[in-house]
Amino acid sequence: MTRVTAALLRHEHEGEGGLMPTLREVRLEHYLTQRELAEKAGIAESTVATIEAGRHRPRLPTARVLAAALGRKPGEIDWPPAPTEEPPADAEQRGAMEL
Repeated sequence: MTRVTAALLRHEHEGEGGLMPTLREVRLEHYLTQRELAEKAGIAESTVATIEAGRHRPRLPTARVLAAALGRKPGEIDWPPAPTEEPPADAEQRGAMEL
């Protein structure tokens, strides 16, 4: 992730010391369903759902269209952290067998 992307998708509001609203919170402030937000942003409803569930962190272009559809900037929404990739459980066992 570039510094610009990280800055735009940061989690804390500078100067306010509090957490920013999540995508779900902002969506609900606008009385939108996930489907309605997806249509406004021109993306798949499943993308909105996975972001809100914390299973996916949007790339900057997606964050921009979602935020714009809600009248916000990407840096004004608390995006989920990037999921950490863990090796499959059997990968460790295979590595041990190779030793």
